[in-house]
Amino acid sequence: MRARHPERLILAVPVGAPQTIRSLEREYDTVVALLRPDDLMAVGAWYEDFGETNKRTRAGGVMSKPTTEATQELMVDFITSLDGYGAAEGWPGWWGLEGPEYLGWLESGGTDFTVLMGAKTYELMAGMAQGAAAGEDFSDDESETMSGLAAMDKVVISSTLEPPYAWPNTTVLSGDLVELVTELKRDATSRSTRSAA
Repeated sequence: MRARHPERLILAVPVGAPQTIRSLEREYDTVVALLRPDDLMAVGAWYEDFGETNKRTRAGGVMSKPTTEATQELMVDFITSLDGYGAAEGWPGWWGLEGPEYLGWLESGGTDFTVLMGAKTYELMAGMAQGAAAGEDFSDDESETMSGLAAMDKVVISSTLEPPYAWPNTTVLSGDLVELVTELKRDATSRSTRSAA
C-alpha cells in the first residue's frame, strides 16, 4: 500500500486484541478499533451475528458484548505426515516428533483437561498402554504418558464402542460430532478439552 504513496493509511476494525492493534499502529497512520478487549479469545464472540456478510449487512450494526455463557477451551493436537498417512508398524515413537521441544510443549499444558478422541484412537492408545504396562518396548516417556492417560478423564465420540471400556475414567458419547463437542464446550462444569488424534 505504501508503494502507491497514499496521503494517509487508515485501518478500521470492529474488534481487536490490544497487542495486535498496537503492532498495526506501526504500519498505519491511523488505526480505529471500536473494541480492544484484553480478554479477546475469539472475534466472533463479540458479535450478535457472526455469519457471512454482504453489502447490506456490512452497513448494519451487528456488534455486541459477548455472552456471559461459559465456553470451555478445546485444543486440537493434530499430527500428520506430508502425505497424510501415518503407520504404526516400526513407528519411531511420537510419530517421529519426539524431542525436547515437542515433549516440553506437551508438558506445558499440564494434565488438568479432558482428553477427547474417537474409537480407533482410543482402542489403539489403550492397547499401547496395556503393552507399556506389560513391559513391552516403549521409552520411559511413552510409558509414563500411557499410564498418565489411563488416569485422566477421557471422552470418546463413537457409535460402536461398547463397555467394558479398556481404560478407567472413560465416557462414550454417540451422535453428531459437532453438536457433542459444542455441548462439551458449553458445559460450565467441564474442564478444557484436548484432542488425541
